[in-house]
Amino acid sequence: MIARHQQIQWYCVRTHMKREQMAAEHLRRLIGVEAFSPRLRYRKATARGRIWWVEPLFPGYILARFHLDEMKRQVNHCMGVRGIVHFGNTIPVIPEVAVESLRDEVLKRSATDTVTTTPTIVVGDEVEVADGPLRGMNGVVLNLEAVHSDWLYLQDIPFKKKLEGPLKGTITLLLSYLSYCCFLF
Repeated sequence: MIARHQQIQWYCVRTHMKREQMAAEHLRRLIGVEAFSPRLRYRKATARGRIWWVEPLFPGYILARFHLDEMKRQVNHCMGVRGIVHFGNTIPVIPEVAVESLRDEVLKRSATDTVTTTPTIVVGDEVEVADGPLRGMNGVVLNLEAVHSDWLYLQDIPFKKKLEGPLKGTITLLLSYLSYCCFLF
């Protein structure tokens, strides 16, 4: 029988913040180490306008596949790595099926480790304002203006979907009794 740490398995590796990609690249250069660092790319509202933003799916962590007994020291001392995730003396193994499932899902949506997301709110969706002075206000999307994608027209009713992330911006709520204008910057 082969001991648990005498085979190549997936482990969670803690990285320095904002250094996930650098750590993954350096780990990939090591012979016998495979690294996986999925990222999300989305539109974000800033003072300059809407820009594309890329963030790791697991901030501060990447997944690496290697032989623990042989590569533990090299992985722990690789540039950008803070260490292999452990609980006391126990280093948990990430199941192969979990990593492959995540990798398949990422590759289904993109040819690289970066998945680009786009707003999926459509006319008729029930939403809740997630930030700003009207936070908690519920409504239904009545219209998405093509000219300015930050504008949503809503009618007041109970919510099912939260309005967050890339769609934060100027939101206009058309309520049955009164209109409001909300700036979420």
